[in-house]
Amino acid sequence: MIWMILISSSFQMRKLFLHDYNVSGQLFLGELNTKTINDAITLHPIKDPAYMYRLHVHFNNERIQDLQQKGVKLQRVLRNMDRFLQANRLSLHEKRGLQDGRALLHQLATSNSEKWEMFTGTSFYPDISLKAPVTKIHGEMKTEVNLILKKIVEFLTDEFWKNPHLGKLKKQEINYGYRRFHPLYGIQHILQLTVSSVKKKPRETTRLKEVTEHVALKRTIYTQQPFANLRYTTEPLAGMPPFVHFLVPLEGRLQTFRRFMKNFELVCLKVLRRVKLVVAYSSSVSSPYEHKVIMKEYQEKYPEAELIWLDIAGAFSRGIALSLAANKFGQKALLFLCDVDLIFNSEFIDRCRLNTALGKRVYFPIMFSQFDPELTYSNKTKPDSHFTINKDAGVWRSFSYGPACIYRQDMDAVGGFDTSIKGWGLEDVDLFEKFVHHPEIEVFRAADPGVIHVYHKIKCDPNLSVLQYTQCQGSKASILASQKSLVRAMLSTQKAHD
Repeated sequence: MIWMILISSSFQMRKLFLHDYNVSGQLFLGELNTKTINDAITLHPIKDPAYMYRLHVHFNNERIQDLQQKGVKLQRVLRNMDRFLQANRLSLHEKRGLQDGRALLHQLATSNSEKWEMFTGTSFYPDISLKAPVTKIHGEMKTEVNLILKKIVEFLTDEFWKNPHLGKLKKQEINYGYRRFHPLYGIQHILQLTVSSVKKKPRETTRLKEVTEHVALKRTIYTQQPFANLRYTTEPLAGMPPFVHFLVPLEGRLQTFRRFMKNFELVCLKVLRRVKLVVAYSSSVSSPYEHKVIMKEYQEKYPEAELIWLDIAGAFSRGIALSLAANKFGQKALLFLCDVDLIFNSEFIDRCRLNTALGKRVYFPIMFSQFDPELTYSNKTKPDSHFTINKDAGVWRSFSYGPACIYRQDMDAVGGFDTSIKGWGLEDVDLFEKFVHHPEIEVFRAADPGVIHVYHKIKCDPNLSVLQYTQCQGSKASILASQKSLVRAMLSTQKAHD
């Protein structure tokens, strides 16, 4: 088939025959599902085989979506024929055989247990406890909405072309929509749009031959992005698991250090786990004498274990302490950036290894942060285990990025810690964002019940920067107690004063 296209200007020609003059092909390295690329007839220059493969996959995916849409239309034809042929005489099993498993309206009617999330053209209202109640549409969600709009424009353009009495399509705007992720059928959407068009019709009472009429219609669109066939891969049979190198920055907090070492002994030392430990102590405020005594006891008790003490000069800086501790090991070392107020179990150590890959993936676990036990268990018996996870015991600390499993080579690849950051906070966020923006290293982030932040009182230094102090106060408030415990404490205090 030969298409003839009338080109009215050189600007239009540059859009259709797209040539990346500015950045030597880098245009094709980023997001491919853009209007610039989709509107083009040819793309040039593409000399890198990696770019060629990306574009090949992208346009094949577009083709697959078009074929799936044609399949849905053919299924509708079959269902209509089924009605004409009085298919009600068939058995229920035979009727199901005629029905496409991805039929959206059928799923909407029969599978209503999955919750819908609402969005508008600019805002998203997720139904996930670890997210804010409302966020702006950005990132992958923005890509998803743009893809929906692109397909809707294609559908409406085709509809208006086949029905000239509808006029000329001008624009469409999302009033609101709903989306849900169905584990069997994919991502489903219901959108309410305002579709604007222009119609021209004769006018008899004036000299004008025709008059322009602007029409705005409300349209409801149902979309579904189904899953493809199941694809899978398996990890190769693993040999000896790599050592996990625990890096613990420390200053003061003697009793907390005792608890940490007791847990480390129970989980790692007694069962000869493949781990190493570096305690990086900043001694500008308090003497490390008693801490060194504790460390020496474990070194003598477990002479085969690699337990390293590192003195850090100057004021406490988590970034500096962890950087110097990491320098004790080679580029292939798997590091666990730890804190002394964490409790962990053996399952977490396995996940630390599983969820990291040298040069490919880093693991930032979301730890469970305990509430103040004095408020949580004021009139109840405290649980024996720190690994008690429920809504009254604590909260998933999704705003913290301190614990991380990272290969040292990858940490160096993104520039490591910003050692200019002093005092509490921000150094972990800075490192996390460096990995997020790295083009080749994936950030794996998930709630991990094997990492518990044990509650302790937080004192926010007023000498911190405004941002650090604000974040410190916010962290202090968020891990104090559950809403129920706070109300109970408030009513108890009120009753005592009555």
